[in-house]
Amino acid sequence: MRIKKFVCYNCGAPKINEYKSPYVVCDYCGSLMDIDFTIGMDVWNISPERTLKYQKGKYNFETNLADLLNKNKKDEYYKMQFDYWNFYYKIFPEYLPPSVKKGEKYKIYLDIAAESSTDFAFNKK
Repeated sequence: MRIKKFVCYNCGAPKINEYKSPYVVCDYCGSLMDIDFTIGMDVWNISPERTLKYQKGKYNFETNLADLLNKNKKDEYYKMQFDYWNFYYKIFPEYLPPSVKKGEKYKIYLDIAAESSTDFAFNKK
């Protein structure tokens, strides 16, 4: 168990229970308290096979995304980004915030990730 002190910014409660996700949430009010990047890296290194599967898939997505960007196909780029983020979180579900595991929230979360990635790619200064 990691020993790290956290105090909730929202309600002031201390973190008491062990956390196993990179997202550290308050035991009392459920607010996000911190992100533990050490656990995030541990998740990445759990399974070399899983990481390799992700890296191969990411390469394919990046190749297709670059092509769509060069052709200025923003709508298709957005759809590909949505698929990429879905792929990413299916491979690494530990990186999802605890309140966004499935259903409509998951779709909204993917939509925001795809939208922001697309906006960044097409509106670089």
